[in-house]
Amino acid sequence: MKATFPTWLGVALLALCVFPLLRYWPARNNIPEHLLNHPVFVKENLIPPSIGEELIDLIKAIGEDQYKGFPTNAADTLFYKTEHDHVGEAVPLTSTGRCDHPYLIPNNDRTLCTLAGRIDIGRHLILTGGARGLREPYEKIISRVQSFGVYHFDLSSYDVVNKLFENPSFVDVAKKVCPADKQFLDPFQFNFIIQVPGQTVSTHVDGVYFWGASRFQFPQWLLAAMKFSGFWEDLFIHQVQVVGYLHRWKPKDSGANNFENDDDGSFVYWDTSAVEPKVVRPFPLSGSVVDGSKTAHAASVYRMSADIPYIDKSKRHWLRKAKREDRWTLSNQVDGILRNYTYNDLRISMVYRGRCFKDQAEVDRFRSQLHGKDGEDGRIPLDDVLNTFLKDLIKKGQIPKGSSLASLDRLNLALKIIDTYIKYPLPAGPLVPWNYCALPRIMPWLGGVMSMVC
Repeated sequence: MKATFPTWLGVALLALCVFPLLRYWPARNNIPEHLLNHPVFVKENLIPPSIGEELIDLIKAIGEDQYKGFPTNAADTLFYKTEHDHVGEAVPLTSTGRCDHPYLIPNNDRTLCTLAGRIDIGRHLILTGGARGLREPYEKIISRVQSFGVYHFDLSSYDVVNKLFENPSFVDVAKKVCPADKQFLDPFQFNFIIQVPGQTVSTHVDGVYFWGASRFQFPQWLLAAMKFSGFWEDLFIHQVQVVGYLHRWKPKDSGANNFENDDDGSFVYWDTSAVEPKVVRPFPLSGSVVDGSKTAHAASVYRMSADIPYIDKSKRHWLRKAKREDRWTLSNQVDGILRNYTYNDLRISMVYRGRCFKDQAEVDRFRSQLHGKDGEDGRIPLDDVLNTFLKDLIKKGQIPKGSSLASLDRLNLALKIIDTYIKYPLPAGPLVPWNYCALPRIMPWLGGVMSMVC
């Protein structure tokens, strides 16, 4: 049967929209050399079964706590304070308490709209469809990437966590990714991360640390740009990330090492210039070990065909567990409960992060400069970082000569930094590596055209 006229018209108009993008068509994997060829290890029985059961009990206890629960990862700054939570792009919320710009979210006290701390991750997913090359409207794809989690920087807060992190086999495998001259581990963070069916972890690098720059000073997207640029490599702090799985279900046999058919939310990573990522399947109590701040990685979509509710970025959403029953609710304070789940519906991981140092003296020296103000105790001033990028952008012809921080729109500068320096791989499968179905949210006048093809 021949396509109807409106379909042909939609395809023609889509071609007119996509054709101008050809001039910006980069290689599918353009990750810089200094972010390739780093070791990744996989361990089947990473978490001892008895400790695994205790960790599952802890996850359920956090889920039942009405004052905690698991917020979306867009709200990760609820768990720590950043000196500069924006680089000058902040604008007031609308009169209805919303952030209308597609890349801005409310800050913690809901007085300003700022770029999300990991806008580099969310924006890449929206524009490209992520590693799987999804072709979906903004509302659906933004819901896929807002998984749920809690972030802990006090590793002594739970005995069972200490028990795992002091386990000799756990420590030995963690040290494998540290440089040979940096074998002293400085554990500094652990997270519980939960995806509901339909969600994914977009391509990213983990929160980067430098001597003089960290998430306690700058937004994490800026730290990622600093790493990708290579300008601050002499100050880079190596680290290790261990991802262990705490769900009870097992991956399906049909998805074995096949990225395009995977439906289990497998861990994927790019350690070479190959277009297709490598795949690690999420078996319970298994884990992968990597320096996630210098190896781009993601997770494939978990149960992609599942009906996922709209998770509005302007509202605070939570995943909580009902007391005395296996019912987990996804809700927000405005609309109430959006979906009910059981524990076996959830993909759950625990993430350990430790920095690699030479000895305790180096740990102490680093920690002494973590908190404070610009320029104190070796901390890098924000304007120094922005001016370094600005000078290079002018040199590259990306920004007009004579421009200064005072003369530039800071939101445009931030997006220019992200676009120029952060080079996550594009999806390998689709002919067109852009998620054109999300364009109407960024360019509303395309809404009619896209409705014909999406």
